[in-house]
Amino acid sequence: MDELISIAVRKAIHEVAIAFLDIEIENGPFKVNTIDDSYTPPQSEATAHIGLSGGINGGVFLSAPEHVAVYISGALLGEEPDDFNDEARDGFGELANMVAGGIQTHLSEERGEINLTPPIIITHDETDSTYKGYVFSVRQYFKTAHGPFFVEIFYSLS
Repeated sequence: MDELISIAVRKAIHEVAIAFLDIEIENGPFKVNTIDDSYTPPQSEATAHIGLSGGINGGVFLSAPEHVAVYISGALLGEEPDDFNDEARDGFGELANMVAGGIQTHLSEERGEINLTPPIIITHDETDSTYKGYVFSVRQYFKTAHGPFFVEIFYSLS
């Protein structure tokens, strides 16, 4: 399952990058956590969270340092914002939504119907404890010219 999720994440990121971002994104490593591993949610300056239910119960995190979130949001918006303002936050949330939709598409054949929630943006001074109670996570890292980011899916099999 972990490899299947990692492949779905990589495909979704690259499809979004080609269709909407016009930036180069390189795959990095992926990390798997199970219930036996200690886990903390992303410690990142900018995180978009989308909930998953149905074929997979859990969520998706799109996380990046703030300057990378501004950069990739700007690629979507057509011009880079000066900071992680409301427009950049909306763009980052929309990117997370598109990535989660791609993941949903790639995993639904194997896992059945997967439902998504609207994105919630979490910044470094906010917290999100929605990951508690989930026993698996797959974190896939990526690299851009402006820095790294990652997509993480945390889930339980039901």
